[in-house]
Amino acid sequence: MKLLVVASGMGVGGAERIAVALARHRREQGDAVTVVAPAGALDGELASAGAGRRTFPERGRSRAGAVLSALAVARAVAAVRPDVVHAHNVKAAALAWAGTRLVPRRPPVLATLHGIERGDDREAARLLARADRVACVSPDLERRMRDAGVAPERLLVVPNGVEPAPPLAPGRREAIREALGFAGRPLVSSVGRLAAVKAHDRFLAGAAELARARSDVGFAVVGDGPERARLEALAARLGLDGRVCFTGTRADARELIAASTAVTFTSASEGLSLVALEALDAGVPVVAPDVSGMRELLGGGAGVLLADTEPSTVAGALAALLDDDAARRAMGAAGAELVRERYAPGRMLAAYDELYAALA
Repeated sequence: MKLLVVASGMGVGGAERIAVALARHRREQGDAVTVVAPAGALDGELASAGAGRRTFPERGRSRAGAVLSALAVARAVAAVRPDVVHAHNVKAAALAWAGTRLVPRRPPVLATLHGIERGDDREAARLLARADRVACVSPDLERRMRDAGVAPERLLVVPNGVEPAPPLAPGRREAIREALGFAGRPLVSSVGRLAAVKAHDRFLAGAAELARARSDVGFAVVGDGPERARLEALAARLGLDGRVCFTGTRADARELIAASTAVTFTSASEGLSLVALEALDAGVPVVAPDVSGMRELLGGGAGVLLADTEPSTVAGALAALLDDDAARRAMGAAGAELVRERYAPGRMLAAYDELYAALA
């Protein structure tokens, strides 16, 4: 089988990491895989997996840019002649649909929806409805797309999966905390791209309130992105100098997650967060608002669902968790078991294998 993967970028976000995992898996099955997307940090992993690569510039959301990007996708389709085109997220799905319309033999398009902001459902559904099938990473996203007008027979749920990580080597947890400046202290981390939708400012506001009440807690903001300078300035204004570490993108992010006492989200939107799955796999409790995917992960006792993301709510939930060792252990055990049972990578890969075969 020949597979063409379309993405709007190849950064280190969850959607891109799933795209790489699928490309590697299909290459191991002997398929020809080509990825068409702007250049990004994960290109090295694609190369090591043996995937073909075609790039086009990142052009934002302008109409002219969309036309040029769709033409780049059309050229890739014409050159590769894929049996299936797999697009990740809404922008890529729109480019894949437009690009395949410009070639004589139109291959089927599979779109995976990894997440959208509240309020964008109808526009997303309008674009996704053009795909032959739409895989949603959580039941909540599937319901939202159905309610927004995507035909139910085109929709299905394919949850993300994560590879289990080995436990931290002896002394590694404390070494990581010491390197961040928090030796011997609890560590609360917020992990993800520093973009507006992740709302890290809410995390910082909650951290500042908790820091005023407790002097023993360190905070880490792990990731990079367009909001970094603004967030660093905000942390300074909130009095968090010396209490929060902005780490940038980390190759050892999974170890840093495992070294955390808790991982916190204050996002406006999620799909089915790979970071949350990685935290649960490591036995680290997750504290998050009730956005898409989080109820499935945390509703069974693997973490704390926040009623809102007000600073007092975030700080109060974290303080209660830090004060209760037994609760953290129970949440950690529940999260690890949940990932083993429901979010093993083999289940995700098998589901996509079936989709590719049916579409081809």
